[in-house]
Amino acid sequence: MIKEMIKDFVPPIIFRNLKIYKNKKTSSLASLSQYKILNSSFKMLFSSELKEWSSEMISNNYDGFIYSFIQDLKLDSAVALDIGAHIGYHTLKLSEKTGSAGKVFAFEPNPTNKERLDQNLDINPDIKRVVSTIPFALSDMEGEAKFCFSRNIEEGFSSGSHLVDMETPLVDNDFNQLGFEEKSVKLTTLDIFISKEAIDINQIKFVKIDVEGAETAVLKGAKNLIENGQAWFVIEIHSILNMYNVFDIFTSNHYSVKILKAEEDGRLIVGCKK
Repeated sequence: MIKEMIKDFVPPIIFRNLKIYKNKKTSSLASLSQYKILNSSFKMLFSSELKEWSSEMISNNYDGFIYSFIQDLKLDSAVALDIGAHIGYHTLKLSEKTGSAGKVFAFEPNPTNKERLDQNLDINPDIKRVVSTIPFALSDMEGEAKFCFSRNIEEGFSSGSHLVDMETPLVDNDFNQLGFEEKSVKLTTLDIFISKEAIDINQIKFVKIDVEGAETAVLKGAKNLIENGQAWFVIEIHSILNMYNVFDIFTSNHYSVKILKAEEDGRLIVGCKK
């Protein structure tokens, strides 16, 4: 059943078409400009040299299919998890939806991304009060792991940062050409984090996962949350193996799985809910 769903809906994973750039230093705060996000209550910091992805964020069209999927989900006063938070677009959007009585936890192990995420929260003080940013990577165990990351936010490369040895769409040499570095990061599981932070699991209503190939590991570490069945999930999937595992984990727990978008490069974004 699962294999047939994947065969019917999922395009083959192919390598992204690479355009090689020299690794640029991260933009200083002085070189960034504040942009009001259209039809929202928050602002974000971007370089003046806007790219397609940053322009979509400013126009509030970035990943719009996610918010179409959860439009009937009541998030007011709820807890939302942004796993792979990048520079905070989804963190800020989710904070609007949870409101001042809610809470958003944003996980981002790339230090350059997290710095921009924190800067974006600093210029939105009302939203900052309901957000906690966590520099850990989530997986299926506690410990440490090698993390491959880019400091280049503006060209979009930093969004491809990932745990080493995961199922990413690119090979190591491709990342080397793009100027990626390696560092050690702390690991924890979602179930352990929820327990240690004393978060009411029944209050967690939405989870966004974009972890560049570590999808299976994150979900294996979220067994209790998935079995609880209260949360809706949106997951970006980066390999055929992860596609199979994601479908298997959720269908075996009686979730419906809906394909929200199939990217030209083979990535697949799915929504899961009971």
